[in-house]
Amino acid sequence: MSLELDPGATGTPTFTITPAQLSYYDRTMTLRIDPGEAVVTVGPDASSGASALITVTE
Repeated sequence: MSLELDPGATGTPTFTITPAQLSYYDRTMTLRIDPGEAVVTVGPDASSGASALITVTE
């Protein structure tokens, strides 16, 4: 996703993080989504973006 703005303009992007985007296959190839906290970083790269803590629940 990208948000195109004119120089000096600000904007607020909105997006949804789906369960599929947080899932992974374990060693037995079972699709899993583990509850807990995760950090989501949005920006031009991970070192200079804005971060938010999200909580994954069952």
